[in-house]
Amino acid sequence: MVAALSRRTVLAGIATAIGLVAVPGVATARPVVRQRRRDPFTLGVASGDPDHQGVVLWTRLAPEPLAEDGLGGMPKPDCRRGVAARHR
Repeated sequence: MVAALSRRTVLAGIATAIGLVAVPGVATARPVVRQRRRDPFTLGVASGDPDHQGVVLWTRLAPEPLAEDGLGGMPKPDCRRGVAARHR
């Protein structure tokens, strides 16, 4: 027994075929596989100063926590310090 095709099914099939021919590489395209980066938060999470209204949470971003330069695998920060004069 042959199933009857509706007009909508035939038109959808034709549109799909035209789309596959019109856009090269679509029929043979492979899904993009993204490599997951290592977790940079290797030192976990710490907390302090808890009270009835809230808590302070922090962590240190260190992809390589045992790096010999002590920076944890992060670039050296550009820190500038200064003392402001107090005007009266």
